[in-house]
Amino acid sequence: MAKIIGRAEDYSPDRLPNKVVFISGGADVQKDRIEMEIIGLGEDDETWGIEVVKVYGDTERNETWKKFADALGRRFRRVDGVELKLSAVAIDFHYKTGIVKLFCKTHGTQCVVVPVIGIGSTQPQLTQRRTTQDGFTYNSVATDQAKDTIFMRLKIEEDGARKIHIPIRCGYNEDWFRQLTCERAVTRYVKGFPRRTYEKTSGVRNEAIDMRVYHLALVEILRPDLGAIQKALRPAEKDNDKEPMPNQPQRRQGAWATGWR
Repeated sequence: MAKIIGRAEDYSPDRLPNKVVFISGGADVQKDRIEMEIIGLGEDDETWGIEVVKVYGDTERNETWKKFADALGRRFRRVDGVELKLSAVAIDFHYKTGIVKLFCKTHGTQCVVVPVIGIGSTQPQLTQRRTTQDGFTYNSVATDQAKDTIFMRLKIEEDGARKIHIPIRCGYNEDWFRQLTCERAVTRYVKGFPRRTYEKTSGVRNEAIDMRVYHLALVEILRPDLGAIQKALRPAEKDNDKEPMPNQPQRRQGAWATGWR
């Protein structure tokens, strides 16, 4: 944990690196709050943590979800002046299932909200699209596979492909780093057969790693065409008299996503 903290960088939501192309996030629902990590994505899966947002309130009450919807309207700015919006968020669908379903259908924001459920290691692919009996679509996430990927990427120290950048402020405190690194892969024998799974340190919450898992799944689900988006963000370089254009996501051929352009 100390090594990761030592690599924290000095940037902010209004002065993001120009390599940030697409802004999305992962959200976790608790009894008394909704937590969300907002993350900037660049080409080759390079990411920049931007902000950890905590919306406090009883998650049975509509006003708490209204405050969360307001948080989805956040705007950000790169060093070059280009403004970016929060385009999509994956949200935990396992807890408060009915309320999360209702929010996904009716939140009324431009941000796409994708419901997900973690299922450990019981599916070979990272994400799988599923439908409830009443026709509601969500995605299951192989959380063990996602955590393997995240922990491998946390070891990357050089800027570039798959590097995870973390800022020195904006909710990234010591408790967040502790939550991010609180789980370890262990092998248990079940009926004589080895079973590998993740277990967390006793007494430590794990929302930070869960939100990273949801975000990784979201990128796999949407598969944004980052090269095309980056080109669309550059018209201001050709005409200095024009304002920078906001983020206008596009998606790769064959990716599942509706209404998030």
